[in-house]
Amino acid sequence: MNAYETVRAVTRLSTFLVFLAATAALGLVFRSPVLLALFEAGTAFLILSYLYVLLAARRVDVARSLVPRAYEEDSVSVTLSVRHSGLLPLFLVEVRDWCPIEAVPGKTLVVPELPGRNRPLRVRYTTKADRGRGRFTLGPVRVTISDPLGLFRRERTVAALSEIVVYPKTFPIRDLGIREIQETSLVGAANPRRSGSSPLFYGTREYQAGDNPRRIHWRASARWGRLVLKEFENPADVTLTGFLDLDRATLCGLGRGSNIERGIAVAASAAEYAESRGHPFQLIADGEEPVYLPPRVGRRSLLGVLDALARVRCGRTPLLDLLRRGARFVAEGSAVLVLFNRLDFDRDGFADVAAEWRRKSVQGAAVVMDDLSFLPIEEMRGPQDPNRMVGAVEFLRGLGWSAFVLRAGDDLEQVFAFGGVPEAGKVHA
Repeated sequence: MNAYETVRAVTRLSTFLVFLAATAALGLVFRSPVLLALFEAGTAFLILSYLYVLLAARRVDVARSLVPRAYEEDSVSVTLSVRHSGLLPLFLVEVRDWCPIEAVPGKTLVVPELPGRNRPLRVRYTTKADRGRGRFTLGPVRVTISDPLGLFRRERTVAALSEIVVYPKTFPIRDLGIREIQETSLVGAANPRRSGSSPLFYGTREYQAGDNPRRIHWRASARWGRLVLKEFENPADVTLTGFLDLDRATLCGLGRGSNIERGIAVAASAAEYAESRGHPFQLIADGEEPVYLPPRVGRRSLLGVLDALARVRCGRTPLLDLLRRGARFVAEGSAVLVLFNRLDFDRDGFADVAAEWRRKSVQGAAVVMDDLSFLPIEEMRGPQDPNRMVGAVEFLRGLGWSAFVLRAGDDLEQVFAFGGVPEAGKVHA
């Protein structure tokens, strides 16, 4: 019950009590049976109204129904089924639901009349998931019952708890810059390979520095007098591994506008990108709790990734430590997506990890956040140095990786439309 309604109810009751007192006084002074009878009738009505509200509130129940999952900024329809098991109908029923997925969580609905005898009345409202990702509990519901004149109001709290998981808002990725996934997307989507299938032998070529020594064709090398490497057809089920940086020390920005939240959105979109092309996706992160989702393919696997990304929170594990520990989960011939929260990362340490993956013929794509652009106050950002951005991209491309640079406020779909290849030597940001 809000303060305004409380004042209104007290004012009505006070007015009615003053009326009864005046009626009783005048009836006694003038010895009027009519006024005394009016006083008695009013007093009886007052008592019955109080008992009516007291008993009716105990017989009201509420149930809620809504979708179990939604994306950030989605509109969600919520249905409340209000049921009264008493004999008499209820009037002026106020239902207030607690809906934490919206910035203004309280939702108030007024039901003019509620029929009795277990005849449910369904009321609906629409909310928007604009508080960000996460698991939210809706409820409890508070039902306020009033008598027909609004003299008494009784509030009852009904648990009616419901859970909804809000996924990070995703966007379509046109090209992640990973050739095996992009070129075999149609084949992978139309005819995904079964688990356990092996790549088909394609041919041989001359060995080059950095190639995997285990693919050397020794018999052909002896015949030709130089090292020859075996080549295989690109399989349609190349696994994409996403490494998500959740290190609190790299956080820049506030709420949904931070660099870490932007990285989570990219990871979720990359999972949808892989799933739409029939490729397995695995997620590796370490926040408040470690996250490792092994490679799976299909809609159920995608929902598992989105559910995990909806729950993750920042931790204290540096990205380079995560990459070193998680490198063993990256299969030979697969692909990797690494999300950097800063432009100034440990390049020497990352080069060592990238060299190990190159020996395993792993393709890489990197998303680097321009961390200073995410600072909320312009004075904190300081003068922008374009060489920081260009230097990070050139370093990653020197390792043979595709690279994307994200700044606060970028159109993500536009950024991932070029496969990480700058036009005319410019960096897309």
